[in-house]
Amino acid sequence: MGTQIVEYYKIVPDGLKWKKNGIIFYSKAALEAAEQEKKAALETAGMVDNGDGTVTDKQTGLMLAKDASTPTVGLCEGGRMNWDEAHKYIKCLNSANYLRHNDWKLPTKEQWESLVESKEDVENLKKIFSGMQSWYWSSTTHAYYTSDAWYVSMYNGDVYYDNKSYYNYVWPVRLGQ
Repeated sequence: MGTQIVEYYKIVPDGLKWKKNGIIFYSKAALEAAEQEKKAALETAGMVDNGDGTVTDKQTGLMLAKDASTPTVGLCEGGRMNWDEAHKYIKCLNSANYLRHNDWKLPTKEQWESLVESKEDVENLKKIFSGMQSWYWSSTTHAYYTSDAWYVSMYNGDVYYDNKSYYNYVWPVRLGQ
């Protein structure tokens, strides 16, 4: 039986985080601190963790998937995609009954603007959701440039428009019940 090497990785304020055989471990105190930080972020953002892989925004009533990474779900291939593919991905998620719901959609430009009003909002969301990406499509086509659609930047919370052939991520939402 060989010796196992434990490499101490980082001291965190409320405990220890270490790496053993390529796996990162956290002390109980560090995990509890992270959970408290997540609860505070939910409160600050005005959101509720539904305990089923979703979070609901109390102001808008929108339910968001906790996994913001645009995951592959069954036959629904995730990752970056153009705007048309984003709509097909949402349709596929609905067919797959993603997180036990079949009425997911792309958020509108206005919904993104209400969810992410500032860089501080973005930083808060990063504490709540896993796998956050840089840019997410909205369902809103630009009123004048119809080959463009709006998207939100998770760098600063601003919304921009770009050609629908460009590649962004998808973060599905639905109206919570």
